[in-house]
Amino acid sequence: MFSLGQSPSGTFVHPSGVEHSLSDSINALRNCYGDKQGKQFRVWVDGVLATHVGSNTWLVKFDKWELSG
Repeated sequence: MFSLGQSPSGTFVHPSGVEHSLSDSINALRNCYGDKQGKQFRVWVDGVLATHVGSNTWLVKFDKWELSG
């Protein structure tokens, strides 16, 4: 786990193909604070596949699941 101020460099690629920096993606979560407040909400990932694609580059794919209600 890492803090928002010391996140590792990286790129988040949305399934649509749009790329964002990892730190920008994490910071965007701040706008969601309270969105599910008062409701049970769970997020988990499975099927994690990490592939080494360069000397310092990894591609990580996973399935994200959400449950609320």
